[in-house]
Amino acid sequence: MGEGIEKCENDIYRVHEKHYKSFIDRIANDLGITCDQIVDFELTAYDHHKPAIIGLHNEFVSSPRLDNLASSLASLDALCEYKAKADLDNKEISMIMLFDHEEIGSTSA
Repeated sequence: MGEGIEKCENDIYRVHEKHYKSFIDRIANDLGITCDQIVDFELTAYDHHKPAIIGLHNEFVSSPRLDNLASSLASLDALCEYKAKADLDNKEISMIMLFDHEEIGSTSA
């Protein structure tokens, strides 16, 4: 077990092997349950900063949670628009690739 992680006596789902006991206890307390009732969980934390126009000439939009969502939508829109306007003679392959995680090697589900 990692430093600071204590084993819970009734941890049949082995949740405490992956998370700090103090964190599991906080979640259980907030939910009004005991820590041994937690089977597993996934927590997503995100930035609360407001979007802003930045840059020397105010030419950039800086916003949390926009990177992959915005680029995925823009790519899909461009692909749909290209198909509608292009001369489709089967000499080109037009495609986009969208993934559910941005980090290669991530240990997330």
